[in-house]
Parts: sequence; C-alpha cells; structure tokens
Amino acid sequence: ALPIWAREVPAAIASHSHHVEGLREQVLETFAGLSPRSGSVPFHSTVTGGALDTAELDAEYWYRNLRRPVLFEQVSRGLVESGHGALIEISPHPVLTLALSETAERAEGEGASVIETLRREEGGPERFAVSLAAAHAGGAKVDWRTFYRGSAGKAIPLPTYPFQRKRFWLSPASGTA
Repeated sequence: ALPIWAREVPAAIASHSHHVEGLREQVLETFAGLSPRSGSVPFHSTVTGGALDTAELDAEYWYRNLRRPVLFEQVSRGLVESGHGALIEISPHPVLTLALSETAERAEGEGASVIETLRREEGGPERFAVSLAAAHAGGAKVDWRTFYRGSAGKAIPLPTYPFQRKRFWLSPASGTA
C-alpha cells in the first residue's frame, strides 16, 4: 500500500467550496483597486486550467480562485504535454513536487524534470545552486553568468595541451570464433 501524506492546514473557512460564497463581496471589495495588465511571462491559471492573459487577474478572478476547484493537475499536465521539460516549484517549503512528478510521469510526451528551489532548513546560495544545476540537468536554460556575477565563481578554461587519444583496450579480432 502507498503511504498517504496529510497535513492539517489551519484556516477559518474551507477554501474552494461553497463556504467561500459568504465572503464574495468582501473579496471583491478588497481587490477592487487592482489594475491588472498583460505580462511578458506566460501565465497558466489553476482557475481556468490553461494559459491566461494576466490582464484578466481582476477582483472577480481572485474570488473565483478562492471559490472554484484547483485545476493544478490539468495545468501541469498541459505544460508537460506542450513540451515544457522542467517544472520548478519556487517555494521555501516544497509541497507540490511529488504531485508534479506523478503528473509528469503520466503525461503524454517526453515528460519533465521536477525541481524544488529550497527545502526546509536547507536554504541559501548553496541550495539554490544545487537547484539550478538540477534544472540545467533537466533541460532548462540557466544563465550561469548572471548567477556567478559578483561572486568568487568563474569559468575555468580547459587545459591547453591536446587530449591524448590512446586506446588501452583490445581491438576486436577479425574472423570467426
């Protein structure tokens, strides 16, 4: 049997259920001053289940985000199936990587690497560098020059002597054995 992971989340109301409906006017009023605009980074919404223009992230959107079911699996599967090779959870306490890994394994296509940026009690530049390396190994494009700018890290040139091309194993014999 597979283990079941659960954690109690302290909350005043049950989000993504009818219990939120009593807060609709308060949420709309609280977010009424938002002036969303289109962004340059593609945004995939767990409310709509797909790509969404960020100009639509108004007060009504955020109410729907609190009220409707979360379409996380649908969005992450769509990203993997459309060719995204790395899914990165940017969080100080990753909780979605297991679900992302399962979705990536079951999705049609090439699959994807799932990377977390930090872990509990494992933060700082070293952990972030490990995460960047994992993203790079998973196929993500990493701008290493930006990462190392201003630090002690620098590119090291290869040796100037030619690599020796000498074989140390037997060549296959011709003929029949």
